[in-house]
Amino acid sequence: MNEKSGKEHFDNALMLSLKAYGGQEGLDEQILFHATESIRAGISPREEAHAHLMRKDVFLRLNKFDEAEAEMTKALRLDEKLVNKLTYSAAYHDLAEINRAKGNIPGAVEVLKNGIAGLQRLYDPSEIEGAIATLYCDLGAMHLSSSADDHAFENLQRALGANPNYPDTYMYLGVLHGSQDSAKFYDVQKARQYYEQFLALTDENDPKRAVVAKYISGLASGGVAQKGKTFTGSWGCAIVLTLLTVSSLLVMASDFQSGFIGLVIFGGILAAYWYSRYK
Repeated sequence: MNEKSGKEHFDNALMLSLKAYGGQEGLDEQILFHATESIRAGISPREEAHAHLMRKDVFLRLNKFDEAEAEMTKALRLDEKLVNKLTYSAAYHDLAEINRAKGNIPGAVEVLKNGIAGLQRLYDPSEIEGAIATLYCDLGAMHLSSSADDHAFENLQRALGANPNYPDTYMYLGVLHGSQDSAKFYDVQKARQYYEQFLALTDENDPKRAVVAKYISGLASGGVAQKGKTFTGSWGCAIVLTLLTVSSLLVMASDFQSGFIGLVIFGGILAAYWYSRYK
């Protein structure tokens, strides 16, 4: 039996990768095999870059971030355009997520800035609206996660300008305006409008819809979605429980048993309260 050519292995890897994107599981080992064999047997530099990107996707699914980052680096060396504008933006999104997963938010921000600059340099501006919108949205989300709200708002607005139909931008604008942490931008009415626009633009099967629905419910009941979390309940309750807990600590100085009992009771209730708010 003749050995498969590099192009045949590449086509097999690509076909399996598309099935994996579609949700089919159990294909990672085969994708790695065919992508690796295509590189070994010889393919064009652009195809080789694409093969490394397919390997990168597998390693990301396996949470092997160092290996995924190495594949991304190899792909960039072969083809800085990373095949096309869509695979380009997806690759920089993934590289930013790798940095975020490692706790390196500044690194993720820098990756996205470089990705945006490269996209503008390498591609025709009239062809990149959708791709650059996703990177601006990602950059806004990264700034939002580190409470750099002005930078978050600026980049989310750029995402809207590039593609007003990209749903995730509206979701993150809803988080920004629906968070009490964002004192400058806090506006429940705007948050609700952005969340509803997200729902209008997304398919019923989008898993983020359930999260956004929870955020809207939080707004309706007086709570707010704070940087990705939904908050409900009374701050007065928290203050009273905190005072009772501190008082129990003070009582322990003169009456250890009574103070300790109070500490266990009120401290336990306070802990349960905060857990219910932040979980």
